[in-house]
Amino acid sequence: CTSAELAHAAASSGAHEKAHSSCPSSSLVGTAQTAAGAGPLPLTLPGKVYLTGPYKGAPYGLAVVVPAVAGPYDLGTVVVSDPLPQILKGIPLRLRTVNVTLSRKHFVLNPTSCKAAQVTATLTSTEGTSAAVSSPFKVGGCGGLAFSPRLQIGLSGAGQTRSGDHPTLTATVTQPAHGANLKGVRVTLPLSLALDPNNTRHVCPYGVAKKVGSGPVPCPANTLVGSATARTPLLSQPLSGKVYLVQGIRFVHGHRIRTLPTLLVALRGQIALNLRSQTAVVGKGALVSNFTTIPDAPVTKFVLTISGGSKGILVITGNHINICSKPQVAGAKLSAQNGKVKQATIRMTTPCSGG
Repeated sequence: CTSAELAHAAASSGAHEKAHSSCPSSSLVGTAQTAAGAGPLPLTLPGKVYLTGPYKGAPYGLAVVVPAVAGPYDLGTVVVSDPLPQILKGIPLRLRTVNVTLSRKHFVLNPTSCKAAQVTATLTSTEGTSAAVSSPFKVGGCGGLAFSPRLQIGLSGAGQTRSGDHPTLTATVTQPAHGANLKGVRVTLPLSLALDPNNTRHVCPYGVAKKVGSGPVPCPANTLVGSATARTPLLSQPLSGKVYLVQGIRFVHGHRIRTLPTLLVALRGQIALNLRSQTAVVGKGALVSNFTTIPDAPVTKFVLTISGGSKGILVITGNHINICSKPQVAGAKLSAQNGKVKQATIRMTTPCSGG
């Protein structure tokens, strides 16, 4: 429901359906019931709840449209987003209860983790004091959800097959609907691939990357190393964005210790989402990338591309190595929000003859 449609609803009086029809039915997500009055029998009025566009820095908002009609008295239509009204045409409202029910089908989805959680809120009085409140929330049956993601990894780039070359790496995760959502992805690359120390000197400062919110990413342009897209049934359009190389820092007893650079995946679209991965070297020198902050939401497809070429951060390493001489195999561990784990050994595609 747009701002203009809400303004038209607020200007309506004497015709309930006229007020409610100002917002399209496609934006209707629930109903509301308010009770107001100082006596033992407060006046109860029904209303409708609509999804709005951007509101106070958030991508969406909720607006409650209530026709204020009590018997022969028609005080027009009240459109409430924030704050709650205290007086209407000179009449103190004295709100007693506000019940909002989000009942639109498929508008709200349960998580796929059965861990105990909370719904939290902050209530603010007319005098400015506030109180933090919460309600426990938990779902059941998570263990019965299937977990069957698929991960493909490929190297590309004409002629980028020998030691010292910088191929492009593309990782694609796909997942069927109605299963447990992803929680983490850990990928171990073959020993033939490593971080190029010459092309990883430019990193986004740790403090800058940590403060990245929903707006533009203030990391320097020379820290841009790739791109990503994500598709979810919750949104009508895919999220897309850039991948930045970030200074790696971990804290031990309050002291900063430098680590390998990390990745910041800044996805933008109908919402903003920042994914972060940690990078490490394990075993005999295998490069590992670990995403551990994936939200509990359905993702049908996620594509991450790390750019190659002269400025690529991944380099083919070793004396006289040619990745065409033998299969390139990566290892993967995919974790679900419900605790299930899938281990996979992935034969990577390459730009060699025959793929």
